[in-house]
Order: sequence, then C-alpha cells, then structure tokens
Amino acid sequence: MGRSKRMAAILGALVMAMTTVVVASTVAPAQAVVVGVPDRIYSYYNSKCMDVDSSRGGANGSKIQLWECIGSASNQQWYLTHVYTSGDGIRYYNVVSRAYFKCLDADVSSGPVSYGTKVQLWDCLPGASNQRWRIDDRAPAGTRWLRSHANTGFVMDADTSRGSVNGMKIQMWACCAGGNNKLFFSSIF
Repeated sequence: MGRSKRMAAILGALVMAMTTVVVASTVAPAQAVVVGVPDRIYSYYNSKCMDVDSSRGGANGSKIQLWECIGSASNQQWYLTHVYTSGDGIRYYNVVSRAYFKCLDADVSSGPVSYGTKVQLWDCLPGASNQRWRIDDRAPAGTRWLRSHANTGFVMDADTSRGSVNGMKIQMWACCAGGNNKLFFSSIF
C-alpha cells in the first residue's frame, strides 16, 4: 500500500511538471525576453515619444505613433533585446514594448518593406527580419536611425504629412532624408 501511494505521488508530480512545460511552451513565442531598463525613444523632428496607440489594448497591428511624452507611461517605454549578429558583425535588436511585451514590426503582410510601410506592434516572432532593427549613429551627436533588417535601405520615419501633431504615425522610409527619421534614446548607449 505504501509503495502504491509513492508511485501515485511520483506520477502526479510528473504529470504536473509535463503540463507546466507544455503550457509554458505554448505561451512563450508571443512573449519577448527582455533584460535591462526600458528606454524612451524620442523623435529628433519634434521631441515627441514613440508611443503604442493603447486604444486597441496592445493587440497585434496596434499603431505606433509619436505622442507628447507622458510621465512614466509604459506604452512609451521600450526594451532593446539583442537577437542577431550578422556575418559582418552588425548587431540587430527587437524593440519590445514595456506595456505589452510585443515587438515593433514592419508590416510586410502586403509586400516587402518600402515607402510608407506601417510600423506596428506584433507578437515577437523568432527569426522575423521585419522585427529586427539595427541602430545606426548619426549626426547631430546622439541621434540614431532604426534600420530594418528586412530592407536595410529603409529606416523608421515620422509621417509629417499632418504636421507635428500627436498621433503622427511611424512608417518606413528610404534612409536618411531628414530629421523626421532620426531618433534619440533616453538612456542607452
């Protein structure tokens, strides 16, 4: 009788452990692994913060925009997570929202990265080149470009067609045309 109870306890523990592994492995791909302190990303163009439009609750496809910086708003804070180094030593990062633990994503659902491609929030996908970003230093001192690994000729850019208002969308544009595609990071590097 004692041996039966021990076996039942061992089998019960094994079932619990296996269930935990299965549940963890089905949840993990949607969550980014982040380390360190979150940063704010500011636009050189108008000093507004890169912001997740929270009206969709962080759902896939949520708009990335520029908005007046708001205290410690988590939808304006980002983690940079190193995910890839190219053969020539260039480091690429996922840019992960502190509020939703999802990645900045160049929307390639309707074609490759090109002029006006929307930058959105999406589940972090292992190996997705449209979620990898290279950080290039540029003048003036401290400004940077976030260059897409999916098309290295394109960088994140503020759509200035509506002026400098809250809600300006972040899109992809050919590199290096003006201040609207230069960014400041609050504390990294």
